Amino acid sequence: MNKEKLKQLIDENPTALSGLNDALAADYINTVNQPGPRRLSALDIVENLGYTTGKSILDTLETLAATNSVIKYAMKALESGEMIDINNAATKSIIDLLVQNGSLASDKADALKALENDQQSLAQKYGLPRVTVSDVTLARS
Repeated sequence: MNKEKLKQLIDENPTALSGLNDALAADYINTVNQPGPRRLSALDIVENLGYTTGKSILDTLETLAATNSVIKYAMKALESGEMIDINNAATKSIIDLLVQNGSLASDKADALKALENDQQSLAQKYGLPRVTVSDVTLARS
């Protein structure tokens, strides 16, 4: 166990872990309840949403790329085979803004957001294996 990384996890999550004894803290840290990264390529979008919906979303984003630098760089990343993280807060905000300004239909945004279902534990989020009570005790000391 990486004691320093676990200590960082504990220090960065005081609201969730304060008041919990070591056993409850370990249970909380191991519970799968955190949004995990969900990296998608352009092909993943088409495969997960179907040809018609996926193509429609990608075509819309391609059109928006001409006037929106954030979308332009996201599309360049997708075109070069890189992936975008649909669970990323900034990505979600961009999708919401596109709906608000009428650039993306809400049903298309909902379809994209439906892909953000991967969950992980707090331990996994910090790259840690399953945390034991004794791990928490050592990290807190």
